[in-house]
Amino acid sequence: METKEKIKKFKADLEKKPKLFNIWAFIFSSFYFLFTEMFLYFYLFFILNFIIAIPFVHLFDIETGLLIGFICSHTIAGFVANPCRRKYKQKFIETHEYEKKVNYDAQVEYFAIPLSRLIICTILTGGLYTIYWGYNNWNNYQKATNDDINPYLKGLFFNFTVMNLFDIIEYSTKSKKSYYLYSMACFLIFISEGLIYNDLSKLSDNQDKIPIYLLSLFVLMLIYPFCIVPIQILINKYTTETLKKPLDNHFYFGEIIILFVGTVLNLYYWYNTLFIENIF
Repeated sequence: METKEKIKKFKADLEKKPKLFNIWAFIFSSFYFLFTEMFLYFYLFFILNFIIAIPFVHLFDIETGLLIGFICSHTIAGFVANPCRRKYKQKFIETHEYEKKVNYDAQVEYFAIPLSRLIICTILTGGLYTIYWGYNNWNNYQKATNDDINPYLKGLFFNFTVMNLFDIIEYSTKSKKSYYLYSMACFLIFISEGLIYNDLSKLSDNQDKIPIYLLSLFVLMLIYPFCIVPIQILINKYTTETLKKPLDNHFYFGEIIILFVGTVLNLYYWYNTLFIENIF
């Protein structure tokens, strides 16, 4: 969302009577603050889960302690989210209302690469390549518009900022098509993979279910890059037709590093951890 639109929306929100409890912050806790770009609170509530759990782990067992920490931190987040959000909106308005340096209509040279490169690199690295892809697009956007964002954090948490990034690309390229469903698919696949990884670690005594989980994980890994392909097609078309520039066919040092590390980690997980220990 453009800053002037944010300011208008935030002003309207501040005129409303604040609610005592935020149900979304209660459900998502630290990730609510990540989605709303309140990064300090994201780190705080992410750690708070474990800090609260420490005394209860000693009193009960690990699972009970973590559950109590989880419930307490989520409840606290529900009560503090709205006051913190109001302060964030007030500060945002004060900082950006009369700011003239940001140019949201600037032409952004997004990361225009061949589709085959995106698909192959994403699959080989088990999705880790999207961190590099996301960082490059956020970084190019920040340089062109001078917007006050952190490309490193945005790229690192790509799957949680993907909806915002796709919205920005739509706006920059003046696309008439919505890519919201594709960005939502990226997020849901990421969450699903995390849940499957977690369940796999608990299936050592139930070998029959492991192949089903592995097949599901493999299918999700293959589908994942195709959620990004449509927006990459838009970027490539915008780059070649509007900016009159060729696609970037060069591999960069950072890209090679993340491609190598991601591929090694992906192969190690699939071959050593899963296939050798759990199947053969």
